[in-house]
Amino acid sequence: MMPLTLIGTQVGAFLYLVCPDLVINIILTLLLVYLWIKSMKKAIQVYQEEKENEYKISQSVLIPKRDPYN
Repeated sequence: MMPLTLIGTQVGAFLYLVCPDLVINIILTLLLVYLWIKSMKKAIQVYQEEKENEYKISQSVLIPKRDPYN
């Protein structure tokens, strides 16, 4: 993990020196949008799984099990 962090720091420092401020702002904005979309997709997936599990639990609680010998 640490070597990747150091490489990212070096690349970021190089881009900061080479690129104008507008390009850096556009790159950071695109990164932010990408990470937001990825996070929202995961949040929706987790929400749907939780709702499905809640539904299964509620169905098992609402329908009592019958004893076939009574």
